[in-house]
Amino acid sequence: MNDKDGLVLTRAELLTLLDAVDADDLVGVDSDALLPDDPKEHADLVQEGIEKLKGRGLLEVVDDVNTLNPTLFAIIQDFAHPDLVVLIRKQVPDLGEQRIMYYQRGTDIVEHTMPETEQFRFAVIPNTLAMINRIELFVPVEEGAPASAYQETLEQKAYIGVRWLVDQGRPEEAETILNDEGFPEGPAHLLVQALASYEYAAALAFLRIEDGQVVGGREMEVIRTNESTWLAVNAATDESQTVVKTTHREEYLPEIFDLLRGLIQQA
Repeated sequence: MNDKDGLVLTRAELLTLLDAVDADDLVGVDSDALLPDDPKEHADLVQEGIEKLKGRGLLEVVDDVNTLNPTLFAIIQDFAHPDLVVLIRKQVPDLGEQRIMYYQRGTDIVEHTMPETEQFRFAVIPNTLAMINRIELFVPVEEGAPASAYQETLEQKAYIGVRWLVDQGRPEEAETILNDEGFPEGPAHLLVQALASYEYAAALAFLRIEDGQVVGGREMEVIRTNESTWLAVNAATDESQTVVKTTHREEYLPEIFDLLRGLIQQA
C-alpha cells in the first residue's frame, strides 16, 4: 500500500470493505448504483471481493478470520464514517464533468476519485494543508490581484436566477438582475460573460457530517476565464446571501482554509 498514486478498487472489493466497516449512509456517492438491491447479488459480490483482496495481499486469513490490511481498513473507515467531506465538481467545456472528493475523520484525510466506471481510487492525504494544495491543483486560480477587483453581496436566490438565465441564453436579463442587486453595469457584464464562456466552472461543497448525515456546510463556486476568476460563496453570517467577487490565489487559498476551519470548529 505504498502507491503514491493511490489504490484503485473494484466494485466488489469496495462492497466487501464497506461491509467490514458497517457502512450505512455514504456521502457524495451514488449508493443506489453501488449497493445491489438483491441480497444474493450483494453476497456474491462480497465473496468475489474477498477473493480479489486476498489475491492482492490486502486480506489474509488469520486463525480462520478474514483480516484486512490495517492501512486499507483505516482508509475505508475514513471514507464511510467521516466528520468532514469536500465534494468538488468541475465542468470543463468539451471534456465534461470531473469529480474529486475528500473525506476527513479526526486528523485522517482520504482522497477519492473514480478513474473509470466501477473503479474507486483512494489515496491518503497527510494533512489539511496538503488537501488544500490538492484542491488548488484541481481548481487552479492565477496569482496576483486582477487589474480591477469587484465584490458584491446579493440574495442567493438572485444569484441562482442569474445562473439559470445565463444557461438559458438570456444574458441581458441576467445582467438586469445583477444591476438590481447592486452590481455596476461593467462588472455585471463581465460576470455574465464569465458564466457564459469559461475555461472551467467548479462547484465546491464543504460539508460537516454527523452519524452519516449532513448537518452543516458551505458552498463555493469558482468560474475561471482567460482573463479573470470569479468566486461565489454563501455568506458566513447569512446563508441566504451570496458573496460574488473576483479573486486570485492569495485570497482564494485562505478562503478555503477558513471554510474548513469553520466547519471543524463547529464539530
